[in-house]
Amino acid sequence: MTDRPFVCPFCPLHCDDLRIEELAERCDLFAERLSLARQTTASDTSYKSLLETAAQWVAQANTIAVTGTIVDLETARTVCDFVQRSNANLYVDSGASDGFSEAIARDGMFSITLGDAAAPHQQVVMIGDSSKRLPRLAERLKTAGSIYSWQSTENLVDRLASLRLMLKRPDTHQLGDDQDLAYTLNVCRKESAVVFAVDLGQQIDGQQRPFWSTLKGLLSELNRRIRASVLRFDNSMTLRSVAAWSSDGPHPSAAAIRVPVDLEIHFSPWPAADTASMHVSEPFGRRRITIGCAEGQSDAGSATAGESRESIHLPAAMPGIASDGIVIRGDGSVTLPLSRALESDLPTASMALSRLFA
Repeated sequence: MTDRPFVCPFCPLHCDDLRIEELAERCDLFAERLSLARQTTASDTSYKSLLETAAQWVAQANTIAVTGTIVDLETARTVCDFVQRSNANLYVDSGASDGFSEAIARDGMFSITLGDAAAPHQQVVMIGDSSKRLPRLAERLKTAGSIYSWQSTENLVDRLASLRLMLKRPDTHQLGDDQDLAYTLNVCRKESAVVFAVDLGQQIDGQQRPFWSTLKGLLSELNRRIRASVLRFDNSMTLRSVAAWSSDGPHPSAAAIRVPVDLEIHFSPWPAADTASMHVSEPFGRRRITIGCAEGQSDAGSATAGESRESIHLPAAMPGIASDGIVIRGDGSVTLPLSRALESDLPTASMALSRLFA
């Protein structure tokens, strides 16, 4: 294991400001996942046999879905190439920021990067608890002028709408005793710039687009007088960026579809309890090829009563831990190098997928 500064692959914040030992002490998510890194390798004979069977499944499948977590640039490129060549459907995790691209991302003035949000003059209002998905977000923003975290995430759409009305018509609308809105209103009236750092996880399931549309309306109102922007991190930024670079490339779908398919190719770069929750919105594959780590996976929510699936696990090196690579930070601001921290003779996920359709 090296002690040089490196880029953490485990969340879209992709911290690059600490050495490995420091990060393990200051980030529980990093310490937990690093401890799960294993150096197990399938024998040449068994791995070759698995590859042959997996390649046959790909050749036999009429419908293919690609799901899971795709971390690095090389794997994203290989996945997009595979989707084009096989006519597979590409799915990404349907999370709380899906509505962002529809409601806000088309207007660049509403987006801000991590570096700009952490500037000393910025006033940051955090909505949602980022401690699980982005454990070090508050620490990375500590150089900002001030940071305030909303104490409640109840009725977010209605409360943001009330805040906008109060800004537009202060004489006709009252906020009551809502401390979060009172603080935010005061900041928006007194400061020349404010950043909304949003990370809601599953707290607004079913209301993603109403939330982001309401926030866009609030930002539009604020930007008539001050500079208002939003900071958020997309788990699939690298994959979405590669798909966008391809002129006729696939466009990842975040729709919650449970249509049965012949084959599901699932990327699981590291064992994690939260990967099981993604399967609820994935199509049920009668056959599944898992590339990466097999631990921590669950078919709960994706299989139907009376149906079973055949499965193959192709081990792959953990990106950024057991293999080098490149990743795009979840705010879309910078491209960062992933450097291996452990030696491994496992193939990368990209190599494993390439061997299925060579």
